[in-house]
Amino acid sequence: MTHPESRHLVALANAATDATVELVRRGHEAGVLRRDFTASDLCYYADVANGLALRALPRPSREDYDRRTRFFLNSLRAH
Repeated sequence: MTHPESRHLVALANAATDATVELVRRGHEAGVLRRDFTASDLCYYADVANGLALRALPRPSREDYDRRTRFFLNSLRAH
C-alpha cells in the first residue's frame, strides 16, 4: 500500500481484498472457477497486469479489449 497512514484507503483496500477473496471462494464452491486460481491471481491479472498493459501499450479498441477480457475470463473456467 502506498499510503498506509490513510485509514480511508486502508479500509477501501481491505474491503476490496475481502470482496475478491469471497468472489473466488464462491466461484470455487459453484464449480465454475478453476481450483488452482486464487484471489491473488485475480488481483494480479485484473489490476496489475491489465493496468500495466493499458499504460505501456496503445489503447485497444473497445472490441479488442472486450475480446481479450472474454479470453481471460474463459481461461478461468473449471473444466
